[in-house]
Amino acid sequence: MQDIKSAEPDSMMYRSFSDFVTQRAVNELLITNNTNLVQALTSVDTFNWDFHHPLHNAISFGVNTSLPDASTIRYRLNQALLLIDHSDLHSPQTISQVREQCTHSYSFFAKNYDEYMSHVAYDSWVRKIKLWFKQYCNRDLSKIIELACGTANISTRFVFEGYHVDACDLSAEMLAIADTKPFKPNLYQACLTDPIPGKGYDLALCMFDSVNYLTKSKQLAAMLQEVHSALADGGLFIFDISTLFNSEENFADTCSLSNSHGNYMVHQAWFEPVRYKQNSALTAFTKGFLAYSHRFEQHNQRVYLCADIINQIHKSPFKLKAIHSSESRINYYPKHLGGIDDNFSRLFFVLAKDK
Repeated sequence: MQDIKSAEPDSMMYRSFSDFVTQRAVNELLITNNTNLVQALTSVDTFNWDFHHPLHNAISFGVNTSLPDASTIRYRLNQALLLIDHSDLHSPQTISQVREQCTHSYSFFAKNYDEYMSHVAYDSWVRKIKLWFKQYCNRDLSKIIELACGTANISTRFVFEGYHVDACDLSAEMLAIADTKPFKPNLYQACLTDPIPGKGYDLALCMFDSVNYLTKSKQLAAMLQEVHSALADGGLFIFDISTLFNSEENFADTCSLSNSHGNYMVHQAWFEPVRYKQNSALTAFTKGFLAYSHRFEQHNQRVYLCADIINQIHKSPFKLKAIHSSESRINYYPKHLGGIDDNFSRLFFVLAKDK
């Protein structure tokens, strides 16, 4: 076998394939001119290997003879688009950076998301949202925008009831699942801080602790500004957060294993109390013809204290109308905020755009 060379800055030469498998670092890049080795690697694992051709300035998408699934195609395209933004297109550092960016968004987990969230009473959530809209808004509800919609389990219910609903998400894989559902909303791809193309919405939503993915205060401020611009006068913005209590009680240090038709997924969660950071990692082992393919994605969230959210809202053009929990109909703002971070796993914020 020809020598196999690592493409890491401190590169090393491997004398055999077994040495490479046993000694290589995580996400290590490989430089080789052994075509037999390339064919062997890609026939066993069709997902985790990309062909980069520095001499031809190209990335190859056709790494296997069979048709890859849609999620694999979207993953490859995302990589290509990210690479375009780099001047040093095929340096090992650039390739590593791009793969790292692709690792931190929902990809393969999109297929399992609805099953994972099957315990959620979506109909109850929709009823709560409609109740709060009626309680805190004088407008008729007609036009809705949902940010970070995921597979659109909330939006589809509003569409079913006859409302006009636009919905967006950063993950192309999540949007692809949403697109297969009856009563789907108008879908487009965007992150939470992107400008919202539509205007005049009566209600904006951001559910299931998506706001926790905004790890910097300036990102939260940017989202509030964009939503405010998209709402009609008197419209409402309702979002929720996962709390400190939820992280400490339910996600401080957990690990679970699920098995579906011979495919395995490990879900790990851990909380960093000093940094107020909630982490989760998903590792999937998908059965192939010869072996299992390994996929990994990691998600990082900021655990906001209620006071931090209130402070950002007061700096925004919004007026804070209410803070609710899942457990009762009490409005905790402004007179019942004592201990709110330590008693509820989820808090809902209701914001109004003044006329």
